[in-house]
Amino acid sequence: MSKTWIGIDFGTWNSSAAIRTEKCNIELVHRKKKKKGIFTFTSEKIKDFPSFISFDNEGNIIDVGINSKEKAPLDPEHVVWGIKRLLGKTYSELKQTGELDRFPFRIRPDRTNGQCLIVVADKSYTPVQLCAEILKRIKSDAEAQIWHKPIDSVVVSFPAYFDPVRVTPIVEALRL
Repeated sequence: MSKTWIGIDFGTWNSSAAIRTEKCNIELVHRKKKKKGIFTFTSEKIKDFPSFISFDNEGNIIDVGINSKEKAPLDPEHVVWGIKRLLGKTYSELKQTGELDRFPFRIRPDRTNGQCLIVVADKSYTPVQLCAEILKRIKSDAEAQIWHKPIDSVVVSFPAYFDPVRVTPIVEALRL
């Protein structure tokens, strides 16, 4: 029996994916779109999986993707983006380079390992946890597109300049 796999281009701003089905067809993964109580798949000319996550006032994740991206300018403290830039770097390293100044949401150092914690309301998330949420959304939409058949394997692309320190958190996010 042939395996069903997914290939993900995991981007800082947008991610995209394709699946190879049991019949060896390659299909782009499209985001699910709710329409009149049912889910359909969109083929609009926009990026399907913006790497944006929105939160409610208590700090709970409420959405991942296009809706979060659209909400970002209106509620910047409750929408997180650009998480991949935080992977494998310490808080002090990012502070020194000025990289942290670009983010409108709260970031603080993790006292246990010096990495970054993203703080929304009273909850804290690691970049790995939030990357995992983006990957889960892509996988969920892919499985829905192939009628909920399980995905057996994954291939993820990331920038060639990523060293093992930056790749390891992506692998950890995939495990989550």
